[in-house]
Amino acid sequence: MIARSWSRRAAETLEDARFSGVLARSGAALWQRFATARRPLRVPANLRVVGVGGAVLGGSGKTPLALSVARALSKAGAPVAVVASPYPARVASARVVSADDDFRRVGDEALLLAPALQSTSGPVFVNPSRAAALALAADVASIVVIDGLLQATPNPVTLSLLALDGARPWGAGRCPPAGDLRAARHELLQACDALVQMDGAPTEPALRPCYAAARRLLGARLDSGEVLPPEQLTGLRVGVCLGVARPERVLDMLLAAGIRPEAVWLDADHRAPRPPRALAAVDLWLTTSKCAVKLPATLTGRAVAVLDVEWVLEKSLISLVISRCGADRGAPFSRVSSAPTTC
Repeated sequence: MIARSWSRRAAETLEDARFSGVLARSGAALWQRFATARRPLRVPANLRVVGVGGAVLGGSGKTPLALSVARALSKAGAPVAVVASPYPARVASARVVSADDDFRRVGDEALLLAPALQSTSGPVFVNPSRAAALALAADVASIVVIDGLLQATPNPVTLSLLALDGARPWGAGRCPPAGDLRAARHELLQACDALVQMDGAPTEPALRPCYAAARRLLGARLDSGEVLPPEQLTGLRVGVCLGVARPERVLDMLLAAGIRPEAVWLDADHRAPRPPRALAAVDLWLTTSKCAVKLPATLTGRAVAVLDVEWVLEKSLISLVISRCGADRGAPFSRVSSAPTTC
């Protein structure tokens, strides 16, 4: 049984290009005319910046890609930090994100990145002004990964990566309100240095180098820390609770592992999904790391387990990132306080 909130149904009109009338086409033409993949941002001198953007408004995989790139740089010994988008939160000042922050203060994607990086890589910064967050990050690292920035102007970033969904690389193929493409396809291609196909083989023509990132389901992690392997999940009545763009990617991953949910509740991206009790009874609810920061430990009286997913970057992509950023010359990053910082 699959149930959707009204906001999820509204989001699907963009993802599936259901608006096709004259007004939708006119609006899409205006969006495409004025949309740009280059954002005004002055990069501090001697700072190397990796910009990671997505081709569509949500669900392209840019945040997992930014996380994987930061980890690869850190493993190479680079002093790295991450600048994340605070959306949908309203952050008053530049600050370091802590694992125990509230998503309503720092944003769900920032709160997803912080605990995933704090033990192996560098700090995560947020600010309504990307320039202010970048300035703070530059104080503690010589390489900064920016989640949500494809390209900067007037000076380009050190390396620009465009994340593409493995199944639908260019989404609906149209700009809003007729689709979900962030900008014209040629604009996105011109702005980036390389494409990264998330969970799919590279299929793009040779306009830009194209690399692959493979996804592996390791299991589901309970609040106690116990990880249930996929084969154990196949024997349970599981429900799936998601507030993400393109949730079908998660559902397809589960089906490929032999996990067939009894109930599915879908909400719009960035929302805190709350399944109604009327859904089929389940033994366990499954959700993503991004959704988990907005959910309690139980839903409808059942435990919530977070899907443990590993993204593996193509070795040639890791080599590109390290060589372009000069990560082999890096040194351990400086430790910073997790307390809010004003600017």
